[in-house]
Amino acid sequence: MQELPGNPLDNQRKFFTQLNYILYIASVFSIVTGFIAIAINYSMFSEVKGSYLESHFYWQMNTFWIFLAGFVLTLILSFSIFGWMVYLGAFVVVIYRSFKGWLALSRGQALVG
Repeated sequence: MQELPGNPLDNQRKFFTQLNYILYIASVFSIVTGFIAIAINYSMFSEVKGSYLESHFYWQMNTFWIFLAGFVLTLILSFSIFGWMVYLGAFVVVIYRSFKGWLALSRGQALVG
């Protein structure tokens, strides 16, 4: 069910979606914020189901799992130059996906792909 734009509940959901984008950006410096954001995503997912925010939650969850995979791979390869290259790639992916999602959110648009 699509909420009306002025609905306080919709504003709260949008706030948490924005907060998650900030937490995901911060996760490249401290992975703890990524775990906080993914907990918010999973705990609030049923509340955004059926709205344009659902696509943002999927986008954010995919961003987290991509970054976590990159982080684990970085730890495994940490003693070589490849580990830092993987981390740099994961860093770029998180920043790109977070800003792309945040821009779409600010326009009230769902994310595709």
